[in-house]
Amino acid sequence: MAANTVENLPPPLDATAEQPPLFDGTTRLYTCYTCPFAQRVWITRNYKGLQDKIKLVPLNLQNRPAWYKEKVYPENKVPALEHNGKIIGESLDLIKYVDSNFERPSLLPEDPEKKKFFEELLSYLDQFLRIVYTSFMGSDHPKEAVDPVFDHLENALHKFDGPFFLGEFSLADIACIPFIERFQIFLSEVFQYDIVAGRPKLAAWIEEMNKLDAYKQTKLTDLKEFVAYYKQRFLLRALKTLFSLLCFSPFAFKLSFPSKTETKISKSKATMSDYLNLPQELLVDILVRLPIEDVVKSTAVCKSWNSLIKTPTFTSAHLQKTISFNNSTNTHHLLFRICPKESIFQERVEEKYSLRFDNEDVDEYKQLNLPRNVQSFMGCFRVAGSINGLVCLDDDMRSYMDTFFLWNPTIKKVVRVPEPGVTFDSHGGFDACTGFGFDSKTNDYKLLRFVELVDYAAPGKEPMVEAEIYSLNANCWTSITHIAPKYGLVLRTPKTYGNCFVNGAIHMLVGDKDRNLILAFDVSEEVFREIPLPECLSNYYLRLKCTELLTYGQSIAATTWDWDCRENHLWVMKEYGVAMSWTKVFTEVAESVPRVLFFRKEEGQVFVTVQGGWIASVDIKKKNKQYAEVFGVRAVDSSIGYPVIEGFVESLVLLDKVDACWDLDACGEDPQVDTKSVDDDSDEKGAPEVDESNEDPEVDEKGAPEVDESNEKGDPEVDASSVDDDLDEYFSADDDSNEHMSATSTSLQNVVDESAEGIPEENEDDSSYYEPNDASIESERAL
Repeated sequence: MAANTVENLPPPLDATAEQPPLFDGTTRLYTCYTCPFAQRVWITRNYKGLQDKIKLVPLNLQNRPAWYKEKVYPENKVPALEHNGKIIGESLDLIKYVDSNFERPSLLPEDPEKKKFFEELLSYLDQFLRIVYTSFMGSDHPKEAVDPVFDHLENALHKFDGPFFLGEFSLADIACIPFIERFQIFLSEVFQYDIVAGRPKLAAWIEEMNKLDAYKQTKLTDLKEFVAYYKQRFLLRALKTLFSLLCFSPFAFKLSFPSKTETKISKSKATMSDYLNLPQELLVDILVRLPIEDVVKSTAVCKSWNSLIKTPTFTSAHLQKTISFNNSTNTHHLLFRICPKESIFQERVEEKYSLRFDNEDVDEYKQLNLPRNVQSFMGCFRVAGSINGLVCLDDDMRSYMDTFFLWNPTIKKVVRVPEPGVTFDSHGGFDACTGFGFDSKTNDYKLLRFVELVDYAAPGKEPMVEAEIYSLNANCWTSITHIAPKYGLVLRTPKTYGNCFVNGAIHMLVGDKDRNLILAFDVSEEVFREIPLPECLSNYYLRLKCTELLTYGQSIAATTWDWDCRENHLWVMKEYGVAMSWTKVFTEVAESVPRVLFFRKEEGQVFVTVQGGWIASVDIKKKNKQYAEVFGVRAVDSSIGYPVIEGFVESLVLLDKVDACWDLDACGEDPQVDTKSVDDDSDEKGAPEVDESNEDPEVDEKGAPEVDESNEKGDPEVDASSVDDDLDEYFSADDDSNEHMSATSTSLQNVVDESAEGIPEENEDDSSYYEPNDASIESERAL
C-alpha cells in the first residue's frame, strides 16, 4: 500500500552547493523536480514508502554543480541513484531496480502475460514520445499525428480488468504518467486538443492516478511556467521549419525593388494548408522572437500574417520582448549623431548617425542614413529625443521652419508631422521648445511645443505663451494654451538643448522675473507641474542660458557652464521631484570639458566632449578623473551642428502606420524624383508610386493580397505578385533578397540546431526537456 507521507522537499542544489558525502551508506536519489524521467523514480520511491530510506538530492540543472559530473555521475543526467557503493542511471532501469531491491509492495505482477505486456508497453513508449514531441513542431495541427498513439493507449487500457494498464497499479503506469501529465496540459493549453475526448478508459486512468498521493506529490506546480518553456523549446524547431519554407518553398519568391517604371516580382502561389498551420498564439510567440528584418519579411507571407504583424499590440509585444532581453543580457544601444566637420566655415554641416553598444569600447553596431526625402533647411536637425526606436527630428535650427519628422531608422520608415498651429506666418516671431514623449496609457507618441511669442513693442511684460501637442495616433496638433503656465522660455544659445523625457514627463527650462525653474509636462495626463532647480541656478538668468537638462536614470540632471569661474558643473536630482536632493557631482574647467552629453547605464559614467571635439567617457565618481577613454568619435560643436547621444532600442514602431513613408533610397527610386516633401510621388500609404499598368492582381486597401477563396480547402492563396508593397520598399536596392532570406534561415537553423537536444532517444533520461540550458538561453538572444 502506498505511503501517505507528505515530506518537506529540500531546495535544489546549484553550482555553489557543497557535495553531499559519497558512498557513506546513505541511499540518495539525484533528481530534478521538473524532469519527467526523474519523476518516474520519485513516484516509485513514494509509492513504496521509501521516503526515509532514499534521500532526495534535487539539482538545479540550469546551474548544476560541477561535482555532479566529475565525482557522482559522468553522464551528468538525472535521475541517478546512489546505493550500495555504486551509481545507477536510466529511469526505466531505476524503477525496476527500486522495486526489486527494496521491500514493501511489488509493482510488477507475477502473471507472465502481464509481464510480457509490460515490456511491450515500455517498447512502445519510445515511439509514443517521439510522435507526440515531433507533432509539436510539425506543419499541421497535432491532432492528426497524436490521435493514433493516444488511441493505442486507450486500447491498451482495455487489455485487463481494472483502471490501470495491468489491471492494478504498476510500473507500467509510473512509466507513462509523467509524460501523459505534460502532454495533456500542453495540448489543451496551446492546441485546444483534449486527449481524453472519446477515450473513456484513458480519462478513468488519469482520474485514478490523481487519487494517488505518491503521484500527486510529484506533479508540476507551475503550469504557466511549464507551458511557456515547452513553447520556447519546440517553437525553436518550428522556426527552423518556418524559415526553411520561407526560403526554399514556393514562398521564396524573388523580390526586385520597383521604380516608377517597373515592378518585377516572379509569381508563385501556395495555399496556407501547404504552409505552417500553427495556432495564432504559437504564431505570435514565434514572430515576436524574430529579428525585425524577418518580421517585416513575414508580412508578405499571407494576408492574415500581414494583419497580425501590423497592429499596435504586436508592435508593443515585440518591443517588450526586445527590452526584456536587452535588460537581462545588459545589451544596450546608443544613438550617436555627430557632425564630423573640420571647419565651422564650411558651407553645410553633414550629420551622421550610428548605433553603438553601450560597452567599454562603445563599439559601432551599425551606421544609419537619414532618408533622402528627409532634409533639413539648415543642413542639420535638432534631435528632440529617441523613444522606443523612434527618433524625433526638429528642423528649427536658426529658422522658423518648424518641420518635424518621426523616424524609425531600423525599419526605414518616417512620418512627416503636419504643420503646427503656431507659425511665423500666423503669430510672428517666437521662441519655441519642443519635447518628445510617450503616452504609455494610450500607446501614443506625442510632441509638445511650448511657444513664447515675441512682442517687440512691449518687451519685459508678462510672457505671451502658446502651447500645443501633437498625437501620432491622431496625426494632428491640439492647442493646450488654456492650461499652459505663463513662463518665459530659457533656451541655450544656439538651440542645442536636448530632450529630457523621464517618468512620463517632458522637462524644459522656464522662468519669470522672480525665479527660474523646470516645467514638467505629463504626456499621459496632459498637465503641467513645476520642479525647482538648485538654488544657485534659480535666481541667475545668465547662468541658466548655458544650462541643459539630462535624463539621470529615473530622475533628471542639469549641466551648466558657469561664466564667472568658467567651469562646467553637473547637478543630479537624487530623488525625483525633491528639491533638497539636488547634488553637485562633477566640476571641470569648461575649456577642458565643454559639455556633458549623456549618462550611461553604468553608474557614474557619463559621455562628455573634450578639447578638439572628441567624445570621451569619464567616471565622475573618481577624484582623479581620466579622459583617456576616447573612442575615435570627433564632432564639431557649433551653432548648427552639435553631438547628440541618446539611448536606443530597435523596434517596429511606425510599421502599422499607413501614413508613414518608406525611405525612398531603399526603394530604387529615380534620383531625380523631387523629395522636398515626403508626400510627393507617394501612394496613399506613402510608398513610391509604381506603374499601374501591370497585370498583377489587385491588393486591398491595406496593401495585403486579395484572397482566392475558390480552392477546395478554403485556405487563402498567397499571390507573390500582389504581396504588400511595403516589403519591396523595405529592402535596399543593392540587396539580393533571396540570398538574405537564405542567410537568415541558415543562421536560425544553426541557432535551433545548437539550442537544445533533440527528440528523446531510447532511455535518454535528460531533464533538459524542462530546464533551459545555456544554449537555449543564447538562442533566445539570437531570436
